[in-house]
Amino acid sequence: MSATPIDATCTQALIPMGHRFMDRIRTFAFAFAIALPIASLCAPPARAQVATAAWAPRTGDAWVDRMLGDINRYAARYPDAFADELVRYDNAPRALVHDLLGDPRWTPGDVYFACALGQYAGQPCRAVAQRWQQDHAGGWAAIAQGYGVSADSAAFHRLKRAIVSSYARWARPLQVDASLHAEFPQQPVATPEASKPADAPVERAPRAKARAKPTRRGKGGAA
Repeated sequence: MSATPIDATCTQALIPMGHRFMDRIRTFAFAFAIALPIASLCAPPARAQVATAAWAPRTGDAWVDRMLGDINRYAARYPDAFADELVRYDNAPRALVHDLLGDPRWTPGDVYFACALGQYAGQPCRAVAQRWQQDHAGGWAAIAQGYGVSADSAAFHRLKRAIVSSYARWARPLQVDASLHAEFPQQPVATPEASKPADAPVERAPRAKARAKPTRRGKGGAA
């Protein structure tokens, strides 16, 4: 049966409409392909994991262990400033920091030490993180020693100095280890009680009542 003039006219009218529809589909797909990577770059850092009561980094240095515990608290309150610190001063890829903070196996203290250790061991943060994920039964001390960075080495001392520098940029108060006091005489020295090994379970503090935010602006302050 041959098509009627009306059928032919309808067919001719529908062809341009189909072309326009496909053009819109292609335009949408292209825009989505462009927007997706941009959105991933602009996404805020993942929420930092909260350390469990039994968490202990075991770096081989009691003062560093304590500071990493405090870094957990800082990163939970200021995740953007924490991520910026690792990206700018430890050459850590922002995407890697984002992924580690979103991984339940990692705490901010672990992420900080991995990237700082890599900086002073001449290794990328990603390589150190991968080694930790493969085996961290011996704590960070065993991993650091595997890179030739024992707790009494010059490289480890530089890592401790880097922690003090991070706290200065965060405007966060701290007490320095006795081995650092000569280099940072303006900082108070940590008491012997604060320098005890952090291998015992940490007591959970009771939930505090809501209070007004401090008027002082800035990233620092105790969390």
